Formats: sequence, C-alpha cells, structure tokens
Amino acid sequence: MPDKVLIVDADLQTVAWLKARLESEGLSTDSAIRGEQAWQKIETTMPDIIVLDLLMPGVSGFDVCRLIRSNPTWQELPILVMSASTNAQTRLAVFEAGADDFLGKPADAEELLARVKLRLDRMRVIRNRADKD
Repeated sequence: MPDKVLIVDADLQTVAWLKARLESEGLSTDSAIRGEQAWQKIETTMPDIIVLDLLMPGVSGFDVCRLIRSNPTWQELPILVMSASTNAQTRLAVFEAGADDFLGKPADAEELLARVKLRLDRMRVIRNRADKD
C-alpha cells in the first residue's frame, strides 16, 4: 500500500504540481485547498505526511500545524511546510508551530521528494519501534 500524502495549499497550480511529482514516485495523494478542510481530510484519509502551505484564506498553515500537534492521535504526523515566505522569522515561526521541515517555494522537485521520503522513512522507523515495544 503506497504512503499517503495530504497536500494543503490554496494554489491549485501548486497542488497539481505536487500531486504529479509525488504520484510519479508511487505515493498516494489527496488535497485540501483551505486550512478548514485540512482537519477533515486528516481524519478521513489518515495521511502518512502532510505538505502544508502557510498562507491560505481562513485558517492559516500555522494554525493547522498547531491543531495537529495538539491532538495526541496526530502529534507524530510529519509536517513539511512549503512557503514562498522564506525569511528567518517565518522559518522560526514554522518550527515553533510544530512543523518538522521547511521548503521554500518554488520547490526543487528532487529536494521535495528527498525530504518527503526522509520523513516517511523516519515515521516508519518510529512506528516499527512502537509496534515492538
């Protein structure tokens, strides 16, 4: 069964680009275009990783990140934030909100895939350890 990636981004071109890149690597994708939709999609799709934009109408990516981290079921879910805002203050705020990784937009496809695969591999290790304990 392929790993599942939930893409949360208001820009439909970015969503299409991400879907194409991730699915070409055998990953399964779903998407939400608003922060408000993200939580419902998390509950219904049970993703293995989230690729999250920061700037969306309504609920921001920062808020989505904090919400995920506040729920015990999803606290360990890897979150990769992608944003056009790459200044040091934004990057710090991303990690303070609970994200695992940050990638500037526009993203390099190879770097995106490497970061997603790294996070998925680490999640598998954590789950395997938890299953053995």
